[in-house]
Amino acid sequence: IVPVPLHPNKQRERGFNQAGVIATLVGRKLGIPVSHNLIIKVREPKQQKSLSRSGRQHNMTRAFRIQRTVLQSLPYPVQHIALLDDVITTGSTLNQLAKQLRSSGVERVDGWALARAAKRNVAMPSSPI
Repeated sequence: IVPVPLHPNKQRERGFNQAGVIATLVGRKLGIPVSHNLIIKVREPKQQKSLSRSGRQHNMTRAFRIQRTVLQSLPYPVQHIALLDDVITTGSTLNQLAKQLRSSGVERVDGWALARAAKRNVAMPSSPI
């Protein structure tokens, strides 16, 4: 499991990476190793929530870097990675990272998230589920 990283400045400001916390808990429960340093965020893009779908896709270009030395130094071959994020809105972040991981030699990349943002103008249930 690889959590989607925050930019170092954002993580310092917040004090933690919510995707990293979730990944640690899920990895422990499922007995799956978690790598917190395989991907680093090298550029802080604009806030995604105010952008259109195409704007989000463009915004994520070159925001992340795969640490190939970390990938190569792992004690097991990495053929399958589960990227974990807290919320998926359009999937732009996970899609961008999946492309980069596949180009680094990872055969299969799955996207996991705790929640998915609802589409606009979709009626939400008024009572708890």
